[in-house]
Amino acid sequence: MIKIGTALFEACEELERERGISKEVLIASLCDAMVAAYKKHMHVKEAANIEAILDEQTGEIGVFSTKVVVKTVEDPDLQISLEEAQEIDDEVEIDDEVKIEVTPDQFGRIAAQSAKQVITQRIRDAERNNILNEFLEKKGTLTTGIIQRVENRNVIVNIGKTDAIMPQREQIPREYYKPGNRIRVFVLNVK
Repeated sequence: MIKIGTALFEACEELERERGISKEVLIASLCDAMVAAYKKHMHVKEAANIEAILDEQTGEIGVFSTKVVVKTVEDPDLQISLEEAQEIDDEVEIDDEVKIEVTPDQFGRIAAQSAKQVITQRIRDAERNNILNEFLEKKGTLTTGIIQRVENRNVIVNIGKTDAIMPQREQIPREYYKPGNRIRVFVLNVK
């Protein structure tokens, strides 16, 4: 297990407050990033039985392989013998599943780089989905925005967390749109 401490949870809570991304999404992203880093580090393409588990009490995260307990092992990646499984847990029986920690020793820096990329992408995706969902509710309503700029006869209007485009065909003829002015707009479509 890798000790990550309480700073991660504080950062998750801060992101939840600032950007509206739930803590659960961030933790799930971190676990997915650890699995991706493990696959990359171990040069494994498919590993359906690999998962990362975060212990919020101790602040540790680890990569685990889930194996089925069998009498005779045919596939060592997916199965474990009863004798080996009982060394981990005395009460395990045939056909039970056992989680075995497979976190590599030299995993810190590699995992951190890979996790950073995955988490950054997940944060962007979550923000984009939050904004999309917010504006899907505003479709067909009037809202206030600030004109940012005029590009190729299209007016770019900031309407909160994102910009909207008002094409020339939806503008009032002979009306002048000056950057910085407030404007009431009708949200026609959200993409």
